[in-house]
Amino acid sequence: ALAAASAYLFSPAVQWTALTDFHTEFIAIPLLAISLYYLLQHRYRSFSMFGAIAMLAKEPIGITIASLGVYIAVVHRRARWGIPVALAALLWVWLAVAVFMPSLRPPGPAHPERRYTFLGSTTQEIVTTVLTRPLWVAEHYLTFDNIQFFNHLMTPLAFYPALAPGLLVTTIPVFGYIMTMDFFIPDFYRSQYTAPLIPILAFATVEGLRRGYRWLGASPRATWSLAITLLVTAPLSAYMYGPGPLSRLYDPNRYA
Repeated sequence: ALAAASAYLFSPAVQWTALTDFHTEFIAIPLLAISLYYLLQHRYRSFSMFGAIAMLAKEPIGITIASLGVYIAVVHRRARWGIPVALAALLWVWLAVAVFMPSLRPPGPAHPERRYTFLGSTTQEIVTTVLTRPLWVAEHYLTFDNIQFFNHLMTPLAFYPALAPGLLVTTIPVFGYIMTMDFFIPDFYRSQYTAPLIPILAFATVEGLRRGYRWLGASPRATWSLAITLLVTAPLSAYMYGPGPLSRLYDPNRYA
């Protein structure tokens, strides 16, 4: 437990949220964490309530809640809860992007149209490209920059989320819309776009530790091996990529 909590605090993505310009996505991090706790406790009403509040922070959060709804339906085998949650979250995203935002913004291209020009010049063209040319879109992910970005988020956690594939799969849509942005760079782990990923990866780390403990024989040696690995990778990542006073990227002007 101490190792998992330390890894969360050492995570460069978490540390950068304190120094990045304020974005409403950051409000969703604790709300998503609470909703995830209730999800894993099979308390779906509480999960839905905090998930709904989290979606008010920013429209992309609805994509994460939809993914977690699918998780409930498939992994927990509670389609009665999961499918309505997923559909409601996707409906919210559609209303926010296609109805509310166009009615409030000045004339001009929408945010999706400015960020994903290689997929199309309009929202309809972007959606059509994703649905009709999925393999071509998938090839866009297999780049060094994308792998580097993924490593920046997973290395502090010793890749333990990979031991919890059910939860890790729910991050695919978020990784997808981040990595296909026209202006994507590996340093996006410092940006607000990673906010929906942070709580899921944290809970997946805990689940990965639990499974690893069982697979290694549920012995004291297993406990120490898993914990020490995490307590090495997390501080090392904080030194390499974090903004803290003991990191190689430390700049006192950021704290002025």
